[in-house]
Amino acid sequence: GGFAVAVVVGLVQIWIMKELVKLYGGKRKAQLIAMVLTCILPFWFFYHRIALMDGLMTLFISVSFLILTKLAMHIEVRKIKFVPDQHTLIFTVTTGLSFGLAISTKIPALFVSPIFVLIALYPFPTNKFRLSIPKLFWIGVSGVIGCLLFLLLKLNPAFGQLFVRGGNFTY
Repeated sequence: GGFAVAVVVGLVQIWIMKELVKLYGGKRKAQLIAMVLTCILPFWFFYHRIALMDGLMTLFISVSFLILTKLAMHIEVRKIKFVPDQHTLIFTVTTGLSFGLAISTKIPALFVSPIFVLIALYPFPTNKFRLSIPKLFWIGVSGVIGCLLFLLLKLNPAFGQLFVRGGNFTY
């Protein structure tokens, strides 16, 4: 049961890495190298082999980065302001949901939240840096959605126990 889920999560993780490299302009060879490296890296190999939650957390983080990058590119290319179109809303909500699932899987997923800001500042597609307030806004909204999804766990009586165990890694 658990091992089969870990294998599926690992395979999806490999595909997500390929899509991320492709999105950032990597050619077919770079995509294949990323897929192979993902398979042989010790983190991926050990955590997927023994079916720990770290692999699932990494998958949700990777999905959020993939969709977050698509959101940032979409805002830049379409010149979206504060009135969103349908794609902006879909990308924002799905990024937030995947980030919220990552945090809900393991608390240390919060440590990747600064990357949201870095992706917001990345100059898509021109490589000319310019601060885009709408891009920062929509990426911030996706982060808030993720945190709100995590805080829904507060309805569970065992919510406090998450921080007792998570404290081992976050201090």
